[in-house]
Amino acid sequence: MQNNKINLGGILRYISISIAILLAFLLICAFVLPLIFSIIPIFSQNETINFSSSNIYSFKYIFNALVFTIKQAFFSTVIAMVIGVPMGFFVSHREFPLKKFFVSLSAIPFCVPTLLVALAYVQFFGMNGSLNQFIKSVFNLNTTPITFLYSFTGIIIAQGFYNFPLVMKTCSDVWSKIDSLQENAALILGANPIRRFFSVTIHQISTAISSSAITVFLYCFFSFIIVLLFGAIGCTTIEVEIYQSVKNTLNYKMASVLGIIETFTATLLCLIVLFLEKKSSKNRNSCNEFICVKIKKLSEKVFLSILITLIFIFFLMPFLSLIFSSFAKFGDVLSNKNLYLSIKDSIITALCTATLTVIFALTCSLFFRLNKKSRNSILIKILPLVPLTISSVITGYGIIIFSQLFNLEANFFTLSIFQSVVAFPFAFRLISNNLDKISLQIDDVCKIFSEDKSKSIFWVYIPNVKESIFSAFAFSFAISCGDATLPLILSIQNFTPLSLYTFRLASSYQFNSSCVCGIILMIVGSSCFILKGFYQFLRKFL
Repeated sequence: MQNNKINLGGILRYISISIAILLAFLLICAFVLPLIFSIIPIFSQNETINFSSSNIYSFKYIFNALVFTIKQAFFSTVIAMVIGVPMGFFVSHREFPLKKFFVSLSAIPFCVPTLLVALAYVQFFGMNGSLNQFIKSVFNLNTTPITFLYSFTGIIIAQGFYNFPLVMKTCSDVWSKIDSLQENAALILGANPIRRFFSVTIHQISTAISSSAITVFLYCFFSFIIVLLFGAIGCTTIEVEIYQSVKNTLNYKMASVLGIIETFTATLLCLIVLFLEKKSSKNRNSCNEFICVKIKKLSEKVFLSILITLIFIFFLMPFLSLIFSSFAKFGDVLSNKNLYLSIKDSIITALCTATLTVIFALTCSLFFRLNKKSRNSILIKILPLVPLTISSVITGYGIIIFSQLFNLEANFFTLSIFQSVVAFPFAFRLISNNLDKISLQIDDVCKIFSEDKSKSIFWVYIPNVKESIFSAFAFSFAISCGDATLPLILSIQNFTPLSLYTFRLASSYQFNSSCVCGIILMIVGSSCFILKGFYQFLRKFL
């Protein structure tokens, strides 16, 4: 009887593993196929699809879009670095009020969608925003004093401050663990703090600075929603031009050319990130974390005050304005039945996306863990970066071409599959990093008790990384809820997730109503984190 139970358990384990591998293969296809089909229009002569060739090889047109894309990504990255690197120092080396609050901001670029950032900036810095209304009432002005938002300046400020927590987190993690022997030697030799920083410290954290800068540049390079809402005439990125070519002008060949240029550039940047991470792993030393001290120097107090003021104005105040401005329209929005249909669509899609992402990420992480030859393979470094080389717009465009060629229609499950590809890098890093923390001796112990690797997976590895599995699920859920790009491009019939519903309200200049939906979107997207916090709170009393 016991043997039958064991055999039944083994069968169930192998079925689970087979399903996981099948889903992993499905998601790999979900990445490769859109990329392939997105370049087909360049070579196809199929007249059933509008492959308009007008201005297709207009070098000036493509060049201008590429230059603006690189320019806005560069200056956005500069702003993120100017704020993020100094804050990384203060977080890792100094004690100051609200330090834990600033550390918690590092999750915002991953959990808060860019759509909410755009809405927050419109509500605070817009023509009729809170700041303009306040200044006009105080100084009795008839004209709008602050008009930078719908311009190049507005784009780079919004993106720069949105991504600075990523730089702060990356730099502070490395800065807190660098070897202090060289800096102490420079101090003994009489070097002042500025000289010590530029002669010693900056070389120790250069990899973290470079890696975070390229990552932020890549995110800004793929900027879509912010540029679409804030971009003036001539302010357009490759991502926006691909969208316009696909949805408005139906110039598919232009979209394909722009997509190839964008993907090639992103791939090059990801290879640079891979090189920097490889270099960082070789030079990383096991050092004790730096003990933080209170700020005593006046210059540091002044500098930190300036940084906090800028963060307060350009980062916190827009979100506070978003929250307060939503109160007036809460009743009207909540009485609309379409809102609840959108919430339902978002939750169903996000649950599917998060489930697929976790299964895929866990399968890949366990594969690298259980295979000694691949444990230190370069593939484990490349895998999380691969989905970053193709944007959501290109993915959606490839799906459209595929659907038209085979007379298929996209649905919510199609959307979930491709959103899983977008969320995979974050989930994979979370799970694989926690698997790496399990001692390698555990592998030998598992082999002693059983040669069946499936037992090790279900009895040892999964229970040990269950926290990271839930975190990966929560992150994937939030990413899916906040994604407005893929739903906008796919335009699935009778399907409007909350992110797309919010975007359409903002596009029709119903900003107060869109702010209400934005707050609801934030609550729905972070619901998994809220449930986790509530569960941990209850555990303290049970």
